[in-house]
Order: sequence, then C-alpha cells, then structure tokens
Amino acid sequence: MNIAKEYDTPDWSPDKAQQEMEQALTALNNQVDGVYAANDGMAGGAIAAMKAAGLNPLPPVTGQDAELAAIQRILAHEQYMTIYKAIRPEAEVAAELAFDLCQGQPPAATRFNSWVDNAKIEVPAILLKPIGVTRDNIKNTVVADQFWSIEQICTPGKSWGWSAITARASLYSSSASPASIAMTRVSIFFEGQARTIGGPQDVVRLGIETVYQDLALCDNLDVVANLYLGREQRARQARLLSVVDEITMEKHTLDVLRGLSVKLPNIRAKISALSDCFARRIRLTWTRVI
Repeated sequence: MNIAKEYDTPDWSPDKAQQEMEQALTALNNQVDGVYAANDGMAGGAIAAMKAAGLNPLPPVTGQDAELAAIQRILAHEQYMTIYKAIRPEAEVAAELAFDLCQGQPPAATRFNSWVDNAKIEVPAILLKPIGVTRDNIKNTVVADQFWSIEQICTPGKSWGWSAITARASLYSSSASPASIAMTRVSIFFEGQARTIGGPQDVVRLGIETVYQDLALCDNLDVVANLYLGREQRARQARLLSVVDEITMEKHTLDVLRGLSVKLPNIRAKISALSDCFARRIRLTWTRVI
C-alpha cells in the first residue's frame, strides 16, 4: 500500500482536514484510492473537499466515534465506515473497577486483559473490542444499542423509514440531473403504503425533504434557481394558472445571503461563473433556505 499523503491535523479540526485534503487532491491530481481519517470530524472535512473537487464516486473513507453525521454519510454512500465504541460496556467495566477500589480492594488481576505503557509504568488495562459500522450493520449496532435512534439519523421532523432512506438514495443520486428526476416515475413503499413519485413536489407532499446531488450545485443554473431547485415559489395569475414567483424567490435569496454576510455581485449569475469561494458559500446558504 502506498501512502500518497499524510497529515498531522491540528486539534483534529474538520476545517483543517478539509484544507489538507484540498492540498492532497491538488498534489495528486485528484487520484485518490481511499482516505484513512482518525475520527469522523476529519473524515467529514476530507469528504467535503473531495465533493467540492467533483470526485464521483467518492473513494472509501474511514472514521471513528460513530458520530451522527458520519452515520448519515454512511447511509448516503459518502463515508464507508466508522468505529463504534459502545458506551454501556465501557461504563459497566469502569463502575465495577471503581466499586472494587471504593471497597479498598484492588481489582483481581484476572480482570485485566492487557497492559498499557504510559511512559512511566505498565498500567493494567481492560481493552474492549471496537466495532466497525458500515451500511450493513447500522441497524444492529448503533440503533440496536440506542446510541442513535432512527428519528435522529433521519431528517429531523420527517417520518423516514429504512426503506424510504433507500428510496431517496436511488431516486436522488448525485449523478441525477433535475430533468431526469422530474421525468422519472418510481413506486416506493412508504409508511405502509405504495406511493408513486413522479417529481420533487410528489416527494415534498409526503413530508420528505428533497436533496439534490448531496448539496452539490447545478453549474448551469443561477444562484436563485439553485437555492429553490425543486421547491420553486409559485404565484397564481389566474384561477387555473400559476407561474414561478421569481420576485419572491429573489427577495428571499437576498435576505438569506445578507443574513450570512455573503455579498454577490449578481444573484442571477450562473454557478459556473462564480469562484470556488463563492460557490462554497452558496452551498452553505442552500442549507439555510431548506
């Protein structure tokens, strides 16, 4: 195995990890086979850098801590796995050792299964086995242990089932264009009933949030169109006719940008005409609009 680039990330910072990944991608001409990250925060930073660079599909990325965002990324095929260290076994072992010490009794030597060198002495230790979590065992690990609930993993306020999560991944993949989504009719099983999805509004009516291209932007559309993609505001012009309310969408877009201190020379500029810095700010702005 060839380690192409390696970084000692200060404070395990996701932002620093993203910057380091950007440097690595530039040096390696985007040729990356995998990313080994020491925790989920840094994994998220690396993934953000690769998505911004247009890598699709993403290479396998590891993490650690089974953070909520990491579990969601695993379901979305963005992160391959994370390391889960169950809290209950750790707490039980710690309580048992503390009880022995409180009783004035040293824990029995047979309780320990390892030794750890702390640079001064060899410390007896009880090392528990960590668990690798992938898409295949999320339900049997972090959900079964109540570390995270399905309600927490899924979009807050939305009633997602495991089958609905799968449906979202297949219907709205990062390679799908808005046109292809609108023209595709798919039947899914949601909340115990068969549903036919023919476009973004059908999904919204079910109470499911629509996510395009995992927060990627459509380069051929302008800022306003990207922020309202699939959720366009409409104004009724006649009894049976409604049109897209461009004025309301522009006003709201300006309000949101102003609230985030994002200054654009023209909100009708296409994303392809913006710098990488501005495009990144628009991605963050998109999360505020939804």
